Amino acid sequence: MNRPKRNRRDPVPGPVTATSVQARDPNRMSVFVDGEFSFGMPLDAALDLGIRTGVELDESLLAKCLAAEEAFRARQKALNLLAHRPRSVGELTRRLGMSGFSKEAISFAMGRMEALGYLNDEAFAESFVRDRMIVRGLGRRRILVELARNGVSRELAERVVARISPSRDEVEDAYNLAVKKHRTLGRVSDPRKKRDRLYSHLVRKGFETDIIRDALARLQAEVGTED
Repeated sequence: MNRPKRNRRDPVPGPVTATSVQARDPNRMSVFVDGEFSFGMPLDAALDLGIRTGVELDESLLAKCLAAEEAFRARQKALNLLAHRPRSVGELTRRLGMSGFSKEAISFAMGRMEALGYLNDEAFAESFVRDRMIVRGLGRRRILVELARNGVSRELAERVVARISPSRDEVEDAYNLAVKKHRTLGRVSDPRKKRDRLYSHLVRKGFETDIIRDALARLQAEVGTED
């Protein structure tokens, strides 16, 4: 007969009756209160706070333990997010907030990431712009919008885009994207509709009107007067 599962209760004050280093992570400690597991926390924080068998865990000390544990979890969440891909300070802060961490825990996690050298908005923006501009061939406007969505300030975004822009021919990039799109429009017989779709496509890719005009003029000259 299966025993019903007990709901783990929230940590409460009381005497610490046992502590043990966790088998899965030797950098963490399990704390037992009144003979039952109460919570886990970073080992270094537990040592700093003097958590050991026989200590009376009052409200104040318990709050410090739980704050240390939340800060630890926020740090781990930040590391996991950064392992997936680089992120700006603004984006990482926002993601931690969406995960429900307190301002104090987020501040601790962000400080640790910066101290480890994992956060650098200018390096992030430069890598982002080179990928979108040089590799994907997107327009300046689209890149600035995406940088803003990723938490990069407008001033920094414009500075990085301006620094990298001279290394590319934006009309050439717009033309190449138009050529690819044009190949998918073979069934569109109306030249005006075809041009409108090409124009809208390049607008979505972030190009300015004058760039689009020059790119489509070149495309028209190369594919024939029927378009």
